[in-house]
Amino acid sequence: MAYNYLSPFTLQAPDGPKLIRHYSTDNVGNTESPKTAAFTLDITPPQAGLLCPGMTGGFCRVYKGTVAVLGSVSDLNFSGYKLEYAAGKDGTVFTTINAGTAAISGALGWWKAPGEGFYTLRLTVTDFAANATVVSAVVYAGEPAML
Repeated sequence: MAYNYLSPFTLQAPDGPKLIRHYSTDNVGNTESPKTAAFTLDITPPQAGLLCPGMTGGFCRVYKGTVAVLGSVSDLNFSGYKLEYAAGKDGTVFTTINAGTAAISGALGWWKAPGEGFYTLRLTVTDFAANATVVSAVVYAGEPAML
C-alpha cells in the first residue's frame, strides 16, 4: 500500500520491530529504487517499583542500620537503573546508592542512612529509547517513634 507523505508522520504502538519502505519521485516523474529502514519502536516507559522501603505507608518505611532496598526494574529495551537517596521528605540533592545495567527483581542496593531523620529514596529506570520512569519513597532512619 503506497502513501504520499508530504510532512512528518508519527508511528503508533505496538512497540517492536518496524520496517519502512521508501522512495522518492522528482517533479518530472523519475523514481528512485525503493529502500528500506528497519528499527525498533519503543514508546513504553520502563517498569520501576520500590517494594521495601515501599512507596506506601507502613512498617517498611522505618529503618535503623544497613538495609536492603528491595524492588524491581525491567523493560523490553532495558538500559539501566539508578538508586539514590537525599536528606528530607522533599530531598533535592541526591547521592547514588547503587546503579546497574541488568533488569532485576530483588535487592537493588544496600543503604545506611548517614544519620537519624527523614530521607527520600529515588529509583530511576531508563531504556535505550530514552524513556524513563522515576519512583520515590520517603523513609525514616532511626528508632521507631510516633511520627
